[in-house]
Amino acid sequence: MVSTRRRALIQGALDGKYAVYHAESNGASAAALPTDGKESVAHTIYKHLMNGVSYMLPIVVGGGILIAIAFLIDGLLVDLNSFPLSSALRLVQSPLRHGCL
Repeated sequence: MVSTRRRALIQGALDGKYAVYHAESNGASAAALPTDGKESVAHTIYKHLMNGVSYMLPIVVGGGILIAIAFLIDGLLVDLNSFPLSSALRLVQSPLRHGCL
């Protein structure tokens, strides 16, 4: 429920009793600067690249999450002891199994 003071303030604003504040533009804001509509080629390329990056970022993140899930599933379902070992891997794995390193 709106109080009478607030209601009076809203009605005064609607009736035009109060002055409207307009900020002075002294060039401090880039949005307030007049532009002639022309941008440099480098700035245009930069804008296009940043636009492409912003559209591709969710796809790249989603792909990374899918790869992580695939590695998780692979690690849970595959028995690594069932694969034949190469001779180089046997040289490294043998001391590790016997606690020599």
